[in-house]
Amino acid sequence: MYFNTDITTGDHNTYFPIREMTLWVLFKKISASNIEKRLDFVCKESKINITNEAKKLIAILAEGAMRDALSI
Repeated sequence: MYFNTDITTGDHNTYFPIREMTLWVLFKKISASNIEKRLDFVCKESKINITNEAKKLIAILAEGAMRDALSI
């Protein structure tokens, strides 16, 4: 099924069931304690000194996302 997405500028047809054609992956949030443990491991392997307070703060700011925690 096609429909007109832009009435003002012309006849631009777009395929309607976009949602069915995309892959939806839902991840669960990781607990702050698990993020802290992983940060501890990564920092030890990378020979980075980090305080416990810094690990806790990073885990909180990451809001359950490990990738965000590692990039902070």
